[in-house]
Amino acid sequence: MSKNVSAAFRLDDSVDAEASQVYARALAQVDDATFTYIELRTAVRSLVEKGLSERDALMSVFVTAETLGRDRHSLLKSTEGHLAALETEHDKILAAMATRLTEGLAAERRAIEEVRGQQRQIREQIDELQRSLSAAEGEERRLTSELGQVKTRVESQGERLQSAYEAFRREISADLASMRSA
Repeated sequence: MSKNVSAAFRLDDSVDAEASQVYARALAQVDDATFTYIELRTAVRSLVEKGLSERDALMSVFVTAETLGRDRHSLLKSTEGHLAALETEHDKILAAMATRLTEGLAAERRAIEEVRGQQRQIREQIDELQRSLSAAEGEERRLTSELGQVKTRVESQGERLQSAYEAFRREISADLASMRSA
C-alpha cells in the first residue's frame, strides 16, 4: 500500500498546499506500521472510485487488513493515533502562531515606544532651541539699544570735542595773529 499521506486525502484547491504538507508530515510520523489508517483510507478511496459504496469498501479493506495481521481494533487505534497526531500538530502550530504574534506585537510596541521617545527628545530640543532663540532675540534688542546709546554718546562727545577744538583754535589763532602784528 502507498505511504503517500497527501494522496490519501481529497483536498480541494481551497486548501493551501504548503499548509497541508505540514499536517501530512505530522501524520506520516505516526504512520509506521505495515497497514495503518493511511493505507486503509487509500484502499477505501480506491474501492469507492471503482464503484463500491463507502461501507462495502470499508468492510472489504477490513477483511484484507486481517489477512495482513491488522484487526479492526488496531486500525481504529491507528486512526485515533493519526487524529491525535493531527490535533497535536495543530496545537503546536497554534501555540507557535500565538508566540510569534505575542513577540511580534511586543516588538512593534517597543518600536512605537522608541519612536515616541524620539519624538519627545525632538520636542525637548525644539523647546530648548526656542528658548535659545528667544534669549538671542532679547540680547539682540539689548545690544541694538546699547548701540543707539553709544552712537548718541559718541556724537555728543564728538560735538563737545569739536567745540573745544574750535575754542582752542580761536584762542591760538588769535595769539598767533597778535604775535605777528606786534
